[in-house]
Amino acid sequence: MTDLIGLLLGLFDDLKFWKKKKKRRELEKEKGLPKKTMLGLSTKVFIIAIIIILILKLYKYLS
Repeated sequence: MTDLIGLLLGLFDDLKFWKKKKKRRELEKEKGLPKKTMLGLSTKVFIIAIIIILILKLYKYLS
């Protein structure tokens, strides 16, 4: 049950991000601004997890 709730919350966050990104792209196009790099929450969490794993492995290797 908790997996389902987690999945739904993740999906909700992704949908919210896509909506914000679409609005941002429309504004950038309208104003002639350069595109800003936007990362979703799930992407940020994945990148942070990889960095933490790499740091821990490096720490273990050097110890």
